Amino acid sequence: MTHTADAAETTLSNPGFETGDLKGWTTTGTAFDGAVTDKPGWGWGCCFNQAGTHHLWGFASGSDTPTGTVTSEPFTLTGTGMVSVLVSGGRNDNDLYAALTTLDGTVLHKATGTDDEAYRRVTWDARAHLGKQLRITLVDKATGGWGHINLDDVRVGTDKAPDPTQEGLAAYWDFAEGKGTTTTEQISQAADPISYVFNDAVDKPDSAPLWRTEREEEGVLSGALLFDGYSTWVTRAASQTQIPTDGMTIEGWVAPRAFEWGDEGKPSAIVNQQDKGAKRGFSLGVGRHGVWEFGIGTGDCRRTRERT
Repeated sequence: MTHTADAAETTLSNPGFETGDLKGWTTTGTAFDGAVTDKPGWGWGCCFNQAGTHHLWGFASGSDTPTGTVTSEPFTLTGTGMVSVLVSGGRNDNDLYAALTTLDGTVLHKATGTDDEAYRRVTWDARAHLGKQLRITLVDKATGGWGHINLDDVRVGTDKAPDPTQEGLAAYWDFAEGKGTTTTEQISQAADPISYVFNDAVDKPDSAPLWRTEREEEGVLSGALLFDGYSTWVTRAASQTQIPTDGMTIEGWVAPRAFEWGDEGKPSAIVNQQDKGAKRGFSLGVGRHGVWEFGIGTGDCRRTRERT
């Protein structure tokens, strides 16, 4: 018989640091000593957009230099089997991250920051571990610029599980918000920042990303984020997405009019995840006369498939 827990069974004693301290959490090192704060901004900018009043700001412990960890008390995963956290701070997949772990410290999922103090929600699908005891750990082994990480509002077993029609997808963005500077990835329910060339403009006032005007006659994509192929993009660290190892399909809408096709006889890459030196990875691009090229490198050779 399946047991669905109520919110009281799935809540940590201090999931958002609203006690004003690290009650319910244990630390190593000094990276998070005195880091619980109620500051809404970081002094030279604004805003964290934390949930509630308090949150854990890694920089407050002594700038970017200290290192250490902070780990939650154990909790039993029940409810929907989803675990989510608010994360911000430096981007460093290996040395700076929030993690969902087993009791022995095995990392099940992790997420780093985006070199930004503003929080974004990261959601992990942990349904395979329902009924087991887990922990949340924040790791800081970085000491250079942006060598800190922040955490707030841990939610256990209360976030909505993925739509069954999206099972098997590693990530999916529909860009259907209609406005704003973030877009929600539908599998993790994480709000990823939208980068736009005029977010931090030089010769004109800053402006937000462009969205199409919603018109019913234009179909389901009416009102979506306007991509022109070079000024607008969404970036996500590989560690924040579970990539399958037995196969992969990439689907996307592209704007070929924005590219200089076939310069020097080479395709203009739209998706580029290749390491030319190692002959590994893949790329999707458009070449001269509108020929599409998808290339795969396996380490010993590079194979290319073209179609018009």
